[in-house]
Amino acid sequence: MALPFPIPRAHSEPTIPVANAPPVTVTNSCSTTESSDTKIEGLEGKLDRSTAKKEADVEAQGAPTLQANFGDNSRLARLPTWISFWLGYRKTPPPPEKNHIVWIWSFIGAFTCISIIQALFGNVPYFVEKGVPSIGATAILLYGAIESPLSQPRPVVGGHLIGALTGVAITKLFLLLPTEERYDELSWLAGSICCAVALVFMQMTGTMHPPAGATALLAASSPDIRRIGWLYIPVVLLASSIALVVALFSNNMQRRYPTFWWTP
Repeated sequence: MALPFPIPRAHSEPTIPVANAPPVTVTNSCSTTESSDTKIEGLEGKLDRSTAKKEADVEAQGAPTLQANFGDNSRLARLPTWISFWLGYRKTPPPPEKNHIVWIWSFIGAFTCISIIQALFGNVPYFVEKGVPSIGATAILLYGAIESPLSQPRPVVGGHLIGALTGVAITKLFLLLPTEERYDELSWLAGSICCAVALVFMQMTGTMHPPAGATALLAASSPDIRRIGWLYIPVVLLASSIALVVALFSNNMQRRYPTFWWTP
């Protein structure tokens, strides 16, 4: 049945304009998510690169430190190889030696050191009356525990120097007592003070060397050392220097000594 008027196929409501209405932006949620993921991946990449750069910087800073520890600063590195080798310089840390190699060179070093000192102080007329200084405990450390901080040149020479100087100085003060008998009565106190004061001085100066405690104690307890007085100091220095020179040769044959000269 036909109608007397046409019916429109689509009817749209009129649009009412609104003044000053902000534009409405329609965003796609999928594209937003993809953009966020891209940003996150970019940040992760930057963090990874930053972390890798920091690790590379740390490694770069660590390499000279290792070289300095095993080369004991650049001064030894500037010396000729035939000199720096005997002073303990190595470009790379040496591999650990087998036990029998360590035992052989420990024996050779200790035997050579004690033999030279005994021959010198037992046969040279100038040193005979001064007696042989106690260096046996130092030899054990120098040739049997060459990597120990207590066996390095600074503690060996500096510790014995402080022990001898402290022992003689304190003993001289106790010798001001009226009689020798009175000193003998208080010799236990003099020896105790010598050893204790030497220990503190070695701690303060970074020259801790246990055998140097005996060096300080002997200055108060041994009549022969009390008799030579201040000459005890150069005698001890000579003995410790001989032990150190022997150690530089014997300990560097197939091992490495010292690990440091002044600063650990």
